[in-house]
Amino acid sequence: MRFITYFKTLAQQETPAERSQRMVPGVVYGLIIATMYALVGSLVNQLSFPDLPVGVDWRSLLMTWLFLAVWLGVGGGFINWFTQTEEGMITSLLIMTFIALGASALTFEGDLPAQFGKILLLALPVIAVSLLMTITLRWLGVRHADIVEREQTLWTKSIAILVTIALLIGGLIGLGLTRWSEKTWRGVRYVHSRLQTVAVEPVQAESFFPLNDVPGLASHLDMPYTVHGKSSGQSVTATEVTVEFKDGYHITCLLLVFPDTTPFLRACAEGDTVTLPAQ
Repeated sequence: MRFITYFKTLAQQETPAERSQRMVPGVVYGLIIATMYALVGSLVNQLSFPDLPVGVDWRSLLMTWLFLAVWLGVGGGFINWFTQTEEGMITSLLIMTFIALGASALTFEGDLPAQFGKILLLALPVIAVSLLMTITLRWLGVRHADIVEREQTLWTKSIAILVTIALLIGGLIGLGLTRWSEKTWRGVRYVHSRLQTVAVEPVQAESFFPLNDVPGLASHLDMPYTVHGKSSGQSVTATEVTVEFKDGYHITCLLLVFPDTTPFLRACAEGDTVTLPAQ
């Protein structure tokens, strides 16, 4: 009851029109950050590794953009509903953290104890990122409202600066989170090198890939393909590499990548899912 009374008191501090001067920009800047993240994510590996036929996992990228758009849009609107920053910081931080952890939990594999353990491992990093984005979106929303209210003659230039800041934030986050790590890059290059070798010498296909698990690969050795990779949650040293051929056939291989040693291909499967074999 006190909680409801508290929010009723807060609601009387400003009119909806006054709050919307911060809330709407907060949502928009959140969407800008999410969109820039997706744009950078779709290009960064192609530009970073031009010698590899890098493809884009559009489904994964779209799902990531949808999550970020909802997460940052809701966060940007909610934190800017409050009149004073300190009044809404903790509440907004908790909401953004719960949304992020809830969305992450939907992607976890394994039984309930394993999923709970993964949530605990993610908790501190998610809280840190949520706090940073809460502060950023609040600052952008408040600054935007101040510009519109006070800088009648120079507001276009000032808002353009805020948009640029949001674009830079989204771009830097996209660069940091979607560019392949050395482990992923080495795994992708290893699979690509093997495919190039067996395209010239098909007799080596059986020694390079487990053809019993990917029987369709033998008929696709001379077909163009793209590759995309990601770190695997099945092992701290594991990388998953998906090869998508021109006709839509695709395989996914799991490799163990250790420093200063050649990657070790542990398993391959047709489709998007591969499981690390039991020791």
